[in-house]
Amino acid sequence: MRTLITRSISGVLLVALVLAMILLGEISALLLMMIVFTLSFLEFKRMFAIQNHLLTTLSLILGLSLLILSHFILKQKIEPIWITGFGLASLTMVMLFSLISRMSSFREISLMTLAMLWIAGSSVFVLASGWKLIPGEYDPTLPIVLLALIWINDAGAYLAGSLYGKHQFSPQISPGKTWEGFISGVIFTGIAGWIVFLITDTYSLTFWVLSAVLISLASVAGDLFESKLKREAGVKDSGSLIPGHGGILDRFDSLFSSAPVFFIIIMLWEIL
Repeated sequence: MRTLITRSISGVLLVALVLAMILLGEISALLLMMIVFTLSFLEFKRMFAIQNHLLTTLSLILGLSLLILSHFILKQKIEPIWITGFGLASLTMVMLFSLISRMSSFREISLMTLAMLWIAGSSVFVLASGWKLIPGEYDPTLPIVLLALIWINDAGAYLAGSLYGKHQFSPQISPGKTWEGFISGVIFTGIAGWIVFLITDTYSLTFWVLSAVLISLASVAGDLFESKLKREAGVKDSGSLIPGHGGILDRFDSLFSSAPVFFIIIMLWEIL
């Protein structure tokens, strides 16, 4: 009971903090994703016991630079071609580091590159959703809806799995997940998509229900991916920063997988 209370309190505080920073404006939202990236990246580093501080610092700088550069592109202050140049320059730097460094193995360099691209790259899509309704202007509606759908999926799956879950969904990767929880999460999120349609003046009912279902599926995929990483690293949680929940990476893994999917859906919907 005490664990449940601790988990609930810390969860509510985390949700309130995240929503507040998104609502406060573009700079606050950028700062939020920079903090999330930094903490998640450092948790990833500790999970796999990466010892090279120079490699860690380089990867952190590149990831944070990607977020800042993306912010100015979204504000239409600089041309999108800059992101291509930055990507090529970053790849070149990592390749040069792998050639001249004697302190890091290819495994460490690969893991740090994976973490940087996965966490920072996905964070860019979270920011980008905030600039999609009005090009060149920040609007918190879509990022908040994305987070709400993810949280509803998690809550629905957790409650149904705890009450009725009997059939394991992926016993080799995440034994706690059940088919009952998975299906309930998808249903709850689909209903939430319908509610979003009713209360927002944005896209159609089909768009929101489809988006909600795909976000639910992507959330599960992201959670399983992180669970696989933790098994490879031999740890139960990515960290212990959030009482009752584990680490930042444990709480945002679903967002990292859902944000790119959500943004692609928006782009395809507008094109078609």
